[in-house]
Amino acid sequence: MKQKSKRQKGNDFQIYIKNWLEKKGWLVRNFPTIIKPLKIKGKLIFVSQNQDFWGADLVCRKIENGQITQLYIQASLDSGITKRLDEFYKYFKKLTHEERLQIWIKTDKGEINIKDCYVAWDEIRAADLGKIIRKKYFKAEGINFEF
Repeated sequence: MKQKSKRQKGNDFQIYIKNWLEKKGWLVRNFPTIIKPLKIKGKLIFVSQNQDFWGADLVCRKIENGQITQLYIQASLDSGITKRLDEFYKYFKKLTHEERLQIWIKTDKGEINIKDCYVAWDEIRAADLGKIIRKKYFKAEGINFEF
């Protein structure tokens, strides 16, 4: 059996997040990385093309009790988040109360760490929001956000 590429694993992770959030009542739009054919000197090569929307792999929306929440998610298989925070900051220098930025990181153990991003003192930071272990969400201590 052929080993999956990093891009394929990343797209599979995005689909997992999309399905998980849809079961929780979110409307989700996924922007997976695609492959485009490119002809160079008569040869056909294939190039990955990022489809991110405002730095997010997934854009989600939920309306509850007349309140709209917009969720922008970056899905990652890499625990380093500095590059992802910088990408979000290009588009979100300030956030409204309805907007939330999150980074979902899948670990080698299969757990998913969820970081909530916020803008403070002209920089973007991330704090632990919770974890998903075996498809069950465990929120971090002192957190009120529910999916």
